[in-house]
Amino acid sequence: MTSESDEDTRGIGVLLRFAGVTMPAALFSLVFGWLMATIVGQAYGY
Repeated sequence: MTSESDEDTRGIGVLLRFAGVTMPAALFSLVFGWLMATIVGQAYGY
């Protein structure tokens, strides 16, 4: 029983660490893609 709960908390920690790395990267790529689309759109007159 205790080993299962230990694995659960460890899995949550891994998930949190993964989210802590993934969320900023996803936000950055989203903003970067939006900026590039805006710049390219203005350059080509869209």
